[in-house]
Amino acid sequence: MQRNVESVATVHLHHCLNAVSILCLVHRFVNLALHAYHVEMTESLRSLEQICSEMQAKDAVSVALISKAYAFSKNAHAEQKRFSGASYFVHPAEVAYSLARIGMDPATIAAGLLHDVVEDAHIAEQVISTEFSPEVLSLVQGVTTLGTLKYRGVERHTESLRKLFAATAQDIRVLIIKLMDRLHNMKTLSHVKK
Repeated sequence: MQRNVESVATVHLHHCLNAVSILCLVHRFVNLALHAYHVEMTESLRSLEQICSEMQAKDAVSVALISKAYAFSKNAHAEQKRFSGASYFVHPAEVAYSLARIGMDPATIAAGLLHDVVEDAHIAEQVISTEFSPEVLSLVQGVTTLGTLKYRGVERHTESLRKLFAATAQDIRVLIIKLMDRLHNMKTLSHVKK
């Protein structure tokens, strides 16, 4: 009996380690690509209509959520600019558009629009929870946590991985939003000063 329990535990541990390895590889790939791969892209603003046209859920409640998040994020980032000189709002709109294109749900798309408002526009987390939902806030918090990951030394690397696993274990949509965030940043690297 003891051996069977140990065997099951060992198999389960191997499956967990394989999943963790895949997540580590994806995260490292995105980081490497962000620093090494330059793609020229004009920074044009995705309209609300473009985002909604790509969404799978087109019911009134879903469209209203995305419309509210679009307007909220646009207002929150109104004074901010990208390195290209374009409005900062180009970035969250592009992230949301990418999320809609891959078939993500409305809460994830809304979080894509709002993913930088807490950290960069200094909007209180309670406002996001009240105006949108605790679910959207949880996604935004997870993306913010992933944004703080840095790989410098073994101890920091271990802590960064812990944060990555904690955020993605709660909701894999956090990692998907962060990947779309990094993808857009990677496409606009030519505008970043060296």
